[in-house]
Amino acid sequence: MTGTYASRLATGVLTVLLGVSGLLVSGAPSAGAVTPVAPTSRSVLDPGTPVSAGAWIVLTRTVADRDAVLAGSGAQPTYTYGQAVSGFAADLDAAAVRRLASDDRVVRLEPVVRQRLAGVGPSRLTAAARGDLPGLDTAFANVGGSSRAGAGVVVGFVDSGLWPDSPVFAPVPAQSGARAAFAGTCATGPDWPSSACTDKVVGARWFVEGFGRGGLSSLERVSPRDVVGHGTEVASLAVGDADVVARVGRSALGQVRGAAPAASAAVYKACWTAPDPDDDGCATSDVVAALDAAVADGVDVVVYGAAGTRAGDAVSRALLGVRDAGIVPVTPAGNGATITEAVPWGLTVGASRTLTRPGSVDVSGGPRLEGTMVAEGLSRPAPLLRSVDLRARGVGRTAAALCRPGSLSSEAAGAIVLCDRGGNPRVEKSATVAEAGGVGMVLTNVAGGADDTPADLHSVPTVHLAVAEAQRLRAVLSARSDVRARLDPRASAPVPAPVLADFSSRTASDDARGPQFLGADVLAPGVDLLSATSPATDGESWGFVSGTSYAAARVAGAAALLLGDRPGRSVDEVVSSVVSTSYQVLGDASPLAQGNGLIDPSRVLNPGLAVSAEDPGFDGWLRGDRAPARVQTPSLVLGDVTAPTRVVRTLRNVSGSRATWTFAATGVPGYRVTAQPASVTLAPGERVDVRLRIVPAPGSRSFVGGRLEWDSSTRPDVRLPLALRSSELSATRAAPRRGASSTVTTTSGSVPAVTVLLPSPR
Repeated sequence: MTGTYASRLATGVLTVLLGVSGLLVSGAPSAGAVTPVAPTSRSVLDPGTPVSAGAWIVLTRTVADRDAVLAGSGAQPTYTYGQAVSGFAADLDAAAVRRLASDDRVVRLEPVVRQRLAGVGPSRLTAAARGDLPGLDTAFANVGGSSRAGAGVVVGFVDSGLWPDSPVFAPVPAQSGARAAFAGTCATGPDWPSSACTDKVVGARWFVEGFGRGGLSSLERVSPRDVVGHGTEVASLAVGDADVVARVGRSALGQVRGAAPAASAAVYKACWTAPDPDDDGCATSDVVAALDAAVADGVDVVVYGAAGTRAGDAVSRALLGVRDAGIVPVTPAGNGATITEAVPWGLTVGASRTLTRPGSVDVSGGPRLEGTMVAEGLSRPAPLLRSVDLRARGVGRTAAALCRPGSLSSEAAGAIVLCDRGGNPRVEKSATVAEAGGVGMVLTNVAGGADDTPADLHSVPTVHLAVAEAQRLRAVLSARSDVRARLDPRASAPVPAPVLADFSSRTASDDARGPQFLGADVLAPGVDLLSATSPATDGESWGFVSGTSYAAARVAGAAALLLGDRPGRSVDEVVSSVVSTSYQVLGDASPLAQGNGLIDPSRVLNPGLAVSAEDPGFDGWLRGDRAPARVQTPSLVLGDVTAPTRVVRTLRNVSGSRATWTFAATGVPGYRVTAQPASVTLAPGERVDVRLRIVPAPGSRSFVGGRLEWDSSTRPDVRLPLALRSSELSATRAAPRRGASSTVTTTSGSVPAVTVLLPSPR
């Protein structure tokens, strides 16, 4: 049914990367002609990296070093890099590689390999069973509607290109200002005329030299045109226009919309198809060139569609350069892998499943209206009444229409009550109906075109209808005075949702050292999402897709949504806002599995506090002179807590008013986690250094996962993921490792510097 890139991959295909245990290395030098490089004091080469003639990436400290090293190598560069990173890609012989490995100006040396896009395969589902992003309608309402969601923001897509003719990429008025702030160009090529770039698709480039033009499939176009669908799918889920109806033949699958419909797209095609689908992928030298270009062009968010990037490799360093340039980097966690070397400076996204159970309102002598529900049905017809006709004494029409608490009279007894969505929690509405004696509820979307119908666990059997079906039902109620109906659950069993997707990669937990950072920061829907795709393969323009790359697309859209509403937010604050406002889903509750849980775009816009340090410490950690726990991420992972340990997190009030937050730690039995100060009062924009002290539980070798919480009575609460593991204490291991100083800034001034005891860098 769909021509997606994912349809060309087997379920669970993993990223191919040099040096990742258990994975196939694509494009690695031949084992028969290699010579190991002797270890050096600097890790410019991964241990055991074979050296032979071939394509290599060379990263240097500065652009001046790049030029000098390149001139000395005598190589003709495939690319030179100078924005996200400094360096070049070139074909080198083994002798040149050995010379560069000992050159003090070189900080990274690695062979070019291919990474795979993170899709796991399509499914053939009905529109009623598709997944969506809960909270999106509320987020749109909070920013003034979908036509303003992400306005003025440009998202860069490093992927397989784009199909610009899809209706989800038609310009909307809110995008007219995006081009002025964007410095990129529209490169033309086969099937990509200059007219393909608009205020929606503001720029396009391609990067193929690392992959090789001679290795392309006959289907490919050496242009930004997407022929396999993955890039189109990702872009449509991130920034696709709202309320676009997807049809296959005469069948309407539903409406497609991005998480930030008013944002614009910039295309950086760096992933290609080969005659053999097993050779498809993204050459790392092309990817680094694409990220370099995105920094030069001035995009606001970058999403890279492949997984498996390891901390310290060339792609991850380019992503750090993206962040240092003030651009939010988003990547997928991967499908089915165990993440051992997480990249801490972006948003890494796992997948959740948010499918809902179909149900219907069966009007006696009238239509069958399709919706969603999770409940046993009402097999016998009951009166169907509008809540506005059941108002309690003294209650206004709006409160009754929304079924606010106490708004319904006893006339609701024995009836199915129609309640409008919005204004108050959905489950609160059904509780109001139950309190008034109602036996069921029909929850109706009222926003124009909204088809997001999450099925909640309600107090009475409930069917949730999208706008079109709700309008049909209202027409029946207007035409007839005595309407009766049944609520019919058409699925054999409820589908638990949201839940962690089975294929979503987890953080490794069995390493003796333990993980240093979370492999997935958050989750987003990544199962059976309705998206636009490229019709080049089989003629289909729409399909249902699954994979962590599609979850990453949703998070990139949420970041664009926040930046469009709050243009001054730093990357630290955007990343922290997305993480801290997420919530736990069903399945493995550990942060090693789901990070901080499912993103909530409605809460991302108003996070209260954010982890926001002037120097997060990523560069120091890469150099080996800063311990992982001292890197200021909106999460904390300690895999080998051998003594009372202190770490610092810098919090900033990003709300609009002065507020107080009080600390608590949950979900870590056997550990004592305290904070100094335990309560912080901050004015808008003010920062405070909070010193966390973790006292370990001796003898445990299993991770426990919980949350660092700051609760407020007036502003949004903050939840950050926490994963801890201790081991037997000994005199040697319990000794302090190293010290550092920190100043705690509060509303009352500065507190004297304190010593922070941390494990030594590993």
